[in-house]
Amino acid sequence: MTVAVVFGCTDEVVLTAALLHDTIEDTTTDFDDLENEVGVQVAEIVAALTKNMAMPNEQRESEYAARLVKADWRARLIKLADQFDNVSDAIASGWTGEKMKKVVGKAEKAIEWATGDEAAHAATARAMRVLEKLIEDAKSRG
Repeated sequence: MTVAVVFGCTDEVVLTAALLHDTIEDTTTDFDDLENEVGVQVAEIVAALTKNMAMPNEQRESEYAARLVKADWRARLIKLADQFDNVSDAIASGWTGEKMKKVVGKAEKAIEWATGDEAAHAATARAMRVLEKLIEDAKSRG
């Protein structure tokens, strides 16, 4: 719900995909199941946010990044929300040092991937500003 409450996005496709963003990765639901239930737009966004766990870690991460950069802007907006939640959780848990640096690094990468989207999409501009402020807070805590 970060997409709606924090970033102010009311787009139904974004909200549906945000709620389902880990479905393919974490359940037995596949792309076809999602497409049949919620439509191709949502299924494509969820698929863009799904890492191929069958790949070795380094290859998986580079393939994921390349796919997300080419995906619909809404996938990157959801990625920003996911990273907002992760950084918020890290702050609330009192993480510092390398654990915090790793979480912050992933959030900064999500901002990098979304750079360019903010000119055309107000929700992305808001998301980037909010996440950047949260990252500053996280860095100040160590």
